[in-house]
Amino acid sequence: MLALVPLLPMVTATTDLAGRAGSTASPAPTLPVVRYDRSCERTAATELALDECAAFELHQVQGQLEAALAAQSRARGQAQRHLDAAAQSGFLAYERAECLASAWPEKGGSIYPMVLEDCQLRLSVQRLQELRVDGAGMTGPP
Repeated sequence: MLALVPLLPMVTATTDLAGRAGSTASPAPTLPVVRYDRSCERTAATELALDECAAFELHQVQGQLEAALAAQSRARGQAQRHLDAAAQSGFLAYERAECLASAWPEKGGSIYPMVLEDCQLRLSVQRLQELRVDGAGMTGPP
């Protein structure tokens, strides 16, 4: 309980700055919705079926992510494409490390593939949302 007390003034100050009249802070952009077919989750009755659902959902989102990256690449100059490629390579390294660490407690268990793919799905959705926001020129406040 005592550890929370020092944080309260900082949270209040941040809230006050955003709500102050005449503030130059603009609201954060709304993230685009990433749609994919999740209907198999409702009918999957076994661990194997759930694993297949997770793989199917991940495949759908990764396809959208690849399309967004290709569109971004077409719209950029050569120098920016190299930076985009480096950013995507960094994202893939992060995704792999994060998801392996996240699924580690389930290593060797039947749920491991689903936990791993759910993590990859979550991070791929976030990455796709970021690309769509950046592509629309809605990067938010500096």
